[in-house]
Amino acid sequence: MLPSFIIIGAMKCGTTSLYEYLGPHPDLGRSTPKETNFFLTPKHFSKGVPYYESLFKKDRKIAFEASPNYTKLPKFPGVPERMHSVVPDAKLVYIMRDPIKRIISHYLHFYANRHEKLSFSEAIRHSKYIYIESSKYYYQLEAFLEYYNKDQIYCMCSEELSQNPEQEMNALCDFLDIPYNFDINKLNQRAHVTSQKMRVSKLEYILSRLTSSPKHKWSIHKRLRRWGTPMESPVPSEADLELIKSILEPDLKKLREFTGIDFPQWSI
Repeated sequence: MLPSFIIIGAMKCGTTSLYEYLGPHPDLGRSTPKETNFFLTPKHFSKGVPYYESLFKKDRKIAFEASPNYTKLPKFPGVPERMHSVVPDAKLVYIMRDPIKRIISHYLHFYANRHEKLSFSEAIRHSKYIYIESSKYYYQLEAFLEYYNKDQIYCMCSEELSQNPEQEMNALCDFLDIPYNFDINKLNQRAHVTSQKMRVSKLEYILSRLTSSPKHKWSIHKRLRRWGTPMESPVPSEADLELIKSILEPDLKKLREFTGIDFPQWSI
């Protein structure tokens, strides 16, 4: 079974929460793992379509996955082309968040896992393609529009999903052409809240790097996470904000024109 729809991102915008909300729906079969990353690189793609199909439940009407790395240009080029070659009729769901808050959360995620050593101000200048470029939402969408029609792409606002989950999930179900069937109590829960993060200890980081087994990694994290350091969210300086806004404002103008959504809750 191949997916009928794919949650393509963006990172730190609620893809895990959306994946969890959709999971219990009786018609849907989500991938295991959540992030297959099958279309991410030629190496991932070389595993073959039969492998990809094996990641989805066979006893459901509709399959889906959620890989936010799919919208991380320019780091991972070629995703839309590879995806279209396998699932040209798939619908794509792109969930977005206040771009500055997303950048901060992205940085915290990397810093928490010791993939980032620089300060926030240094990181957005030396590695802006990792952080700022992932918040250039129209730039990311534009690559998919070369292969998919506009009516195949559904854009969601993370803030609206948090504040009006029933309304937003109803609208998504209409787009996916599936019946609404969700537990309201589950819809009021959010996954991977950044304020709950701890920076991993050096021991946890080293041990997790020594194994490629997700099961072993999870066991290490579960046992050693309590030795981590509580995270504090960075406060961008005025210079940081000016830099980010100067890069993002032209892109967000195009996004608003494309979607017809004003995103009034965003800071840009």
